[in-house]
Amino acid sequence: ATDSPFSDPRLLVHEQDGRRFLQNTRPAYDVIFLAVSLPVTLTQNRYYTRECFQLAQRTLKPGGLLALSLPGSLVHLPPALADLTAITLATLRDTFPAVTILPGDTNLLLAFRDDALPAPNHTQQRFRASTLEYQFLSQPYLDYRLDPAKQDWLDSQLPAKAQPGLNTDFHPRALMAALQYWQSIFSGQVLPAYRLLTRYAWLLWPLLIIALVWGRGGARSTSLISGCTSMGLHLLSLWGFQLTSGSLYFWLALLSAVFMAGLAAGAFFIQRAGSALPPAKRVLALEAGFLVWIALWWLLAKIPGLPGPLFFLFSAGSGLLLGLQFPVLVRQAADERQVTESAVAGPLYAADVAGGWLAALGIGALLIPAWGWEKTIVFLLVLKTVSLRWWVRAR
Repeated sequence: ATDSPFSDPRLLVHEQDGRRFLQNTRPAYDVIFLAVSLPVTLTQNRYYTRECFQLAQRTLKPGGLLALSLPGSLVHLPPALADLTAITLATLRDTFPAVTILPGDTNLLLAFRDDALPAPNHTQQRFRASTLEYQFLSQPYLDYRLDPAKQDWLDSQLPAKAQPGLNTDFHPRALMAALQYWQSIFSGQVLPAYRLLTRYAWLLWPLLIIALVWGRGGARSTSLISGCTSMGLHLLSLWGFQLTSGSLYFWLALLSAVFMAGLAAGAFFIQRAGSALPPAKRVLALEAGFLVWIALWWLLAKIPGLPGPLFFLFSAGSGLLLGLQFPVLVRQAADERQVTESAVAGPLYAADVAGGWLAALGIGALLIPAWGWEKTIVFLLVLKTVSLRWWVRAR
């Protein structure tokens, strides 16, 4: 009883990311236990997505199964937990031909590689015929867990809508449900506000359309939007790299350094590069460059299996565009007001930092979990179109 299980010679430990291990493994397993925490972070959510389930299915032998668990209850299932359970079940059923759930204080989800679920009486017959000795598993316990009335009750607690949506790498629906469940336990006073924000986040779209059609802005507004857009793109690059590598913390400082290096390089270059164009024309050209850059990454994200180094390029390019634009905005604002550049640099820098703060808070904590990659990057694309439209209108 005091021996370490890791000393058993039959056990082979691979110290690497689980999904990366599955990618390089041929079909070899009868059972895969997914023993990870709730998907309350983007790192944990990687193990609850359709892409991860597809890797697991490919690695299982014929007749194999994938097993994972979620918190449960036989009395009351909170709405957020019901959503999380429904999303996970829908994602499993989209990948595996046969999926079942054993209700209890911990719900056990079983996904079978083949298209036939074992009948409860068959499982009990095999248990009675087994010659193995069990300490905790017993016939009454099996009868308790396989009770069909519990299954019917759980089905009645899940959302009534037929398709709750799938959890994928680039649309982490389970992350949003898990966050709300976590908040209901540890931060109940924040949950109503967060749920309200996620429910009405779509109102940002009509606001963008109004700003696009009737809005007016100048250098300071453009600096705010550029700061928000660049930081939003940097956050998306962190997310994308995390999906490909599994671990972000080891690379977080380098990815941030690459973003800052791009920003510094852009400012250094634009300050020393001569141009016959007036500042307003250069702002217009850089606004168009922002738009092309965002659209390019919108298209690239549709390609499955992007290599991790590309996200370093994504982060560096996003910082570079911001670095190129900021000195030009300062020059344009100084020309408009007939003052020195130092008189306008402070307010413009404050607007740029405020935009980055809004992106870190709103995009990182709200839009990415609620909308996923594609809608978030389209939002940034439309947001940058708003400021481009201002400069086109100003000619």
